Amino acid sequence: MKAPPIATGRLQLLRLFSTLLAIALKIPVPSEQTAQGCDIALLTFITPHHSDLLYIPRMKQRACVAILLIAISAGTALAQQTRNSASVAVPDEATAVKLAEKALTKIYGKRQIDSEKPFTANLADGIWHVAGTLRCKDQHGNVITDACVGGVAMADIRQNDGRVLKTGHTL
Repeated sequence: MKAPPIATGRLQLLRLFSTLLAIALKIPVPSEQTAQGCDIALLTFITPHHSDLLYIPRMKQRACVAILLIAISAGTALAQQTRNSASVAVPDEATAVKLAEKALTKIYGKRQIDSEKPFTANLADGIWHVAGTLRCKDQHGNVITDACVGGVAMADIRQNDGRVLKTGHTL
């Protein structure tokens, strides 16, 4: 069956799209006969006013449209995943701590920030939450970290671009 002349441009566009999508998803490019059958079915679905010229069973049309939609959504998800994984500027706790220490030193001074080391970082929803360690002395003069009153410097850093979103001091 030959496609009507009006639909030829759309048919070529569909073929190009399906071939590129197959290459991007690393799946075999459909054979010419299969591709032509799906192209015609999709073309009939997209341009229903030509459906009397191209008789394709509705079930085949629906199957081809479903395959196309699944391929588009898979391609979109794959592209999104690739984009997200490639754009991480702060991949680990050590990097987050270094960025936070640099920003906090400008605000509180090197002496204060050094007194609150080691800093720890926790990742939640793409934001690194970095905080220092509070130290004080007990009645015998020993340094302790678990029964102190006071706070430490803290910073929130966005994982994907390393931007310092917030700095402050805990209570």
